[in-house]
Amino acid sequence: MDKPRLLARSVIILDKEGIVRYIQVVPEIKHLPDMEEAFSKARSLTIQP
Repeated sequence: MDKPRLLARSVIILDKEGIVRYIQVVPEIKHLPDMEEAFSKARSLTIQP
């Protein structure tokens, strides 16, 4: 390989059972994911109904 073939950055959040509950993909490698949104989603998974 001449150089890394990075296509995008992403955030994936799984629940306790390993089920994917949130995916965020940023199409440009130079942009960062919205971590506040990801943290908010992760916090909402820890709240008991």
